[in-house]
Amino acid sequence: MQTSKVKAGEVLPEYTGDTPKRDQDSQYFYVFNGFESKLKTTSLITYTATYKEVDYTITDNYTRGFTDESKTAIELTSFADPYREYPEIYIPDEIQYQNEYYPVTTLANFCISSQYATKIHIGANVSSIGSLFISDYQSAQISYIDVDSSNETFKSVDGILYNHDLTKVLKMPISYLKETYLLPDTVTEIGPNAFQDVRGVRNFETNKTSTLKKIDEQAFAASLIQKCQSS
Repeated sequence: MQTSKVKAGEVLPEYTGDTPKRDQDSQYFYVFNGFESKLKTTSLITYTATYKEVDYTITDNYTRGFTDESKTAIELTSFADPYREYPEIYIPDEIQYQNEYYPVTTLANFCISSQYATKIHIGANVSSIGSLFISDYQSAQISYIDVDSSNETFKSVDGILYNHDLTKVLKMPISYLKETYLLPDTVTEIGPNAFQDVRGVRNFETNKTSTLKKIDEQAFAASLIQKCQSS
């Protein structure tokens, strides 16, 4: 994949190529999990790509399609786990179809339906997410949303989904575990359905320095938030 040389006593070489990939098999997706290094001799170090086995397959859990007729990217329309328990759901960066890899760029409304999952991991290539991408009543245990650090569109802070520059809060999981939520001063907009059906949070607070300007439709629909105040 890559070779490099450094002078004795200098820092170890770093891999700068494309993220390693391992094809799925009948049982697992494989998520790159870093490199393992082994000192073979006094002058040679071999770095071996390691992968995390994610126990689900495309065929029995995902429904997906291409985002447009050009077939350049994939939209996930559903992930369901009616038979097996998945405490964490990993949205893959890419899906292989007919020997080609396609980036997963879109999560459709109601695409996550999981009665067991408590955490969702969103991949690096996702650039479009429906405001109702989590089917709340079928996914009532989800308490944390995580976003790949290299994603340029979205960001997660303390398990809550925002746009990348933290000016818009997009989704708080239904079972978010903190009783009080303090809106970051950077947020100017609360997106549609952002706090819909939220159960754990009771207090919604803003600082006096808040820059909030807009609350979109159904932002707090059916949530159990009882108190909103500025501090």
